[in-house]
Amino acid sequence: MIYFDNAATSLIKPQAVKDAVNFALTNLTANAGRSGHKPAQQTAQAVYETREAVLKFFNAKNYQVIFTKNCTEALNLAILGSLTKEDHVITTCYEHNSVLRPLFNLKQQGLDVTILDCNLEEVHKHVEQHLKPNTKMLIVTAASNVTGECSNIYELKKVCLKNNIKLLVDGAQSSGHMQINLDEADVTFYTFAGHKGLGSITGVGGLLVKKGTSLKPITFGGTGTESENLTQPTDLPEGYEAGTIPTIPIVSLLAGINDLQKNYS
Repeated sequence: MIYFDNAATSLIKPQAVKDAVNFALTNLTANAGRSGHKPAQQTAQAVYETREAVLKFFNAKNYQVIFTKNCTEALNLAILGSLTKEDHVITTCYEHNSVLRPLFNLKQQGLDVTILDCNLEEVHKHVEQHLKPNTKMLIVTAASNVTGECSNIYELKKVCLKNNIKLLVDGAQSSGHMQINLDEADVTFYTFAGHKGLGSITGVGGLLVKKGTSLKPITFGGTGTESENLTQPTDLPEGYEAGTIPTIPIVSLLAGINDLQKNYS
């Protein structure tokens, strides 16, 4: 079979990923961050190692990574956790519904949304003419899953820094296919999906957050920290990973990244 659906999910997973899943099912099914016994500690260590691998892969020393179940959840967290109905946001006609639907939901409450209709490579040339006093964020995909066009993240960064607005980059299609140095790109948020270009199984994605960025939780529950408080903690990343995290997909992500880096250039 010739498979053309990698933009949705990669079909063939590396053997290293399959082996990691089998190992995790046998040895790492404890609840990371919720218990102090040895299996829980071993699972937490595997999660920690994956966080470090993600940060290294994206050249993101100045970032923290929040694990989510997919890129959609990561985008929702960045959008709903940052914007209010009083804000104005700029985005593009190339965006996935993972961006457009959260924005439309907020628009029904009063959010002002501008959607740019221009070539993705030239978005940075059109942003400033649409700025408003309450412009809070620019949201752009790194690569379109429809046309294959790529945005110029480094130029977009310059525009956003100049005008003091946040930059959210949807890296669902680019991660694993295009190299990015987040410390140089200096975006506010960057999202990724594990099961596409990074080779993991489904069930894990992530939101990379620039250190010092404020973000409201959108999911509430157990975090393994501050259990005596009824308010959701806002420490990164635990305060934004409410509930049991998907440890087996996370371990598969570590294997996928390690396998990918053998031939990544």
